[in-house]
Amino acid sequence: MIKMSSKMESLLDKMKDYNDIKINIIKLKEVLFPRIVEIHECLIIDNKWEMNEDEIKFEFIKKMFGNRTMYEISCNEVCMNYYVEPNDNLYVAQVGMVVMDAWKYRLKAEYPNDKFYIIMEVSDTHTILRFHKFREGEGGIIGNNLENNTENAIIVELV
Repeated sequence: MIKMSSKMESLLDKMKDYNDIKINIIKLKEVLFPRIVEIHECLIIDNKWEMNEDEIKFEFIKKMFGNRTMYEISCNEVCMNYYVEPNDNLYVAQVGMVVMDAWKYRLKAEYPNDKFYIIMEVSDTHTILRFHKFREGEGGIIGNNLENNTENAIIVELV
């Protein structure tokens, strides 16, 4: 299931004319195929090999973030603008769509019994990708009405 705001629909329509993208493929590899570790039933991107479940004080994290979903969202935020030139949101969003697909196939292959939200949010200055597990009763970063966010173009895919 894919939901998108009207701003995202407009952005996707404009992308058809953009085709001269330069990508730092070495850096982009980290985003396309991130190291994902399981920490206290959360899936966290850990490309720097810093996460150690034994060292994480999860009770403090639950108090700080409220639940596992919000913790995952905060840890799994990737700013795509660092990987694409020119730093034009249409170019960056195009690459973001590819990364969303890569994450979708990887997450479903490695965690076939779980559902995930994969989110791309495009503002005037940045394109941000996030993912988190779907957990009943925990909600997520984006509400049901994507049009409530009048500032950014948003696409959310439940896989």
